[in-house]
Amino acid sequence: MEVNEVLNAGRGVVVNPPANVGDALDTLLGIYIEHSLHYLSKEMWRQAMAISTQLPDSPFGQAYTALDRALTEQIRSPGYRRSA
Repeated sequence: MEVNEVLNAGRGVVVNPPANVGDALDTLLGIYIEHSLHYLSKEMWRQAMAISTQLPDSPFGQAYTALDRALTEQIRSPGYRRSA
């Protein structure tokens, strides 16, 4: 997983968000989805999510959870809230 790459792509939206909150979320989620499909197919992502939920304490499960938390924090960032 290219964690820094997806976070950096989203950072641009957080730093300079659209005026409308819905547009900002749509843009961020679009970045996250497009980025994920650049590296893995939908089927591979289904497998990855299944592994992360079935084996949350595995190294992969922990890495997936950490990425999910980082993306959540990016959406909740002070820069994003300030302009919302």
